[in-house]
Amino acid sequence: MSTSVDSLGSKHPLRSWRKAVWWGCVAALMATNHASALPTSPEGTAPQAMGVIVKLKDGRVTTADGRGMARPSSLNPEGAQRRRLHMAQVAQRQRVGYLVQKDTAFGAQVLHRGEPVALTDAEAEAARLRQDPDVEWAVPNEIMRPAAVTTGQTAPSVDYTYTGRFWMRSRVAVGAGPGVADFPAAWTFLAGRTLNPVVTAVLDSGVTEATTHPDFVGRLFTGHDFVTDPAVGNDGNGRDTDVSDPGDWETGCPGDLTKCSSWHGTSITSMLAAPGSSTTTGTLNSSQRMGPGIFASIDGQPVVLPIRVGGTGGASSSDIIDAMYWAAGLSVTGAPTPPNPGARVISLSYGSLGNCQGGSNTVDALYRNAIATLRSLGVVIVASAGNGDGSGTSGYASPSKPASCQGVIASTGLRANASKAAYANLVNGSRASQCYFGVAVASGDTGQSMSMLGNDGTTSPGTTNLQGGIEGTSFAAPQVAGVAALMLAVNPALSSVDVAYRIMQSASAFPTSGSPTNLCSASSLGNCRCTSGTCGAGVLDAAAALNAALSSPLFSEGVCPAPDVTTSSSGGSSGGGGGGASDAGLLTLLATLAAWMLGAALWARLRGHQTSRATAQVIKTGKR
Repeated sequence: MSTSVDSLGSKHPLRSWRKAVWWGCVAALMATNHASALPTSPEGTAPQAMGVIVKLKDGRVTTADGRGMARPSSLNPEGAQRRRLHMAQVAQRQRVGYLVQKDTAFGAQVLHRGEPVALTDAEAEAARLRQDPDVEWAVPNEIMRPAAVTTGQTAPSVDYTYTGRFWMRSRVAVGAGPGVADFPAAWTFLAGRTLNPVVTAVLDSGVTEATTHPDFVGRLFTGHDFVTDPAVGNDGNGRDTDVSDPGDWETGCPGDLTKCSSWHGTSITSMLAAPGSSTTTGTLNSSQRMGPGIFASIDGQPVVLPIRVGGTGGASSSDIIDAMYWAAGLSVTGAPTPPNPGARVISLSYGSLGNCQGGSNTVDALYRNAIATLRSLGVVIVASAGNGDGSGTSGYASPSKPASCQGVIASTGLRANASKAAYANLVNGSRASQCYFGVAVASGDTGQSMSMLGNDGTTSPGTTNLQGGIEGTSFAAPQVAGVAALMLAVNPALSSVDVAYRIMQSASAFPTSGSPTNLCSASSLGNCRCTSGTCGAGVLDAAAALNAALSSPLFSEGVCPAPDVTTSSSGGSSGGGGGGASDAGLLTLLATLAAWMLGAALWARLRGHQTSRATAQVIKTGKR
């Protein structure tokens, strides 16, 4: 049934001409759909949000605990213009200002001012929006941060026996130890076997020299840039097909190396994609080649789907969730046709504080349900557990989100001797409380940082080459994701639950003696001795996991709640509902609306009386 409201959502339109002028300016700014202000640099570790994510009522049921909030949208794309004008009315009624409005792949819309705000401010705006009768739910568009602890870029002297990269070596090799995954043993296991192709998506900051560096040529699928805000993306535009990393530096670089570009996505992609033929020979020397990566046994074909979600200041949750859907092969309006086949494994090394147990008023519910949808499609999702406060000296007592979401494999970091890296957050290996899967693997620490491809540029990209001084749970996640993908290459019939349980149950036990002697606990969060209750089920064992992929029985979810993946809707036929920030028709309508409101305000001021109610009621919400 159609309903109508006046231009300001009030029973007394244009009672205040100043109010109308103000809202007319907002509408005019919306019509430009551009923000002139750059995002402010995050201050310390204070949580931030890129505005709010709002879902208007459309007939799809959302339960009290938030289940059903994030699903591939079945809203009719032709109704996008009407929905966005409807959202403008809602924002006016609740006095929420914004400069940018963007649809999502799950039927909601993102509203923000063109720059990050404090999470508490976004929560207050979401609370006001939830009071509107036309709003189904509203949550902060929380910003996730990369889980890396970088001590500054160096160019170590390396050789291809991995003396500079202990994390890739055998456990018995000098400089390695029981904390590494032992990828050489996995390569031996895979020798001579027929391997099925598997797509592994890396959701990160992009890749430098993705089409020219010999360690990436022929190893990457065609990805997409899902960073909506040009200022965050730092590339002069919004979403596009260019996954290049232009740098994510902040004010203070180069004096403060922690503010310089991280080249985070390049490093993680190189861990997985570098081919078996990556050697010291050829046109590039040993300081410019990664050496064989985790997928070295799958040579001569693409293996990684690079998807850009992060930039200066981090990554917005709405961009991450859209990218997750697209990576898995689900359509997102405004993005190219998704990969076919879609990714069976997603590696995500961004996160924020929280245990993913928040209700429907938080972004937690969006992550939980997006993850449940993808897992029902057989997608394995691996996320880094987080690095405490970022100081590098102490972790937190639980993993960050989305690593702590149900069904995700939460990957924390170890030293080479299998003790917990000082910065790494704790993870539980039992699944008893939050139903994530916990596991650990070496990811660098003070005195034993990791080496992998990066870039020698401090701000904009320079030369892609080998970099040291790298550590963080960010670099545990791709190791676990790599093992998951190799398991699926061996046995593609495995479900996401099968893969996760096999990784946990094949993990090596933590050492019970040696240094350090203090056990990890809520009161001992630095470098400490791991247990299954504090560092996950054990140490990732690549070869044992591959063997389990062939021989272990299938698993069930157990006591964890079944995922909610219902996609029925009264809104129209199935299809993506997200995409770009504007179109020509919408701009014209918004500009007309702005002109009408400003003209009406001046007319009321000069005439000294109110516009009639019949004249004011011209904006229709239409059917829902």
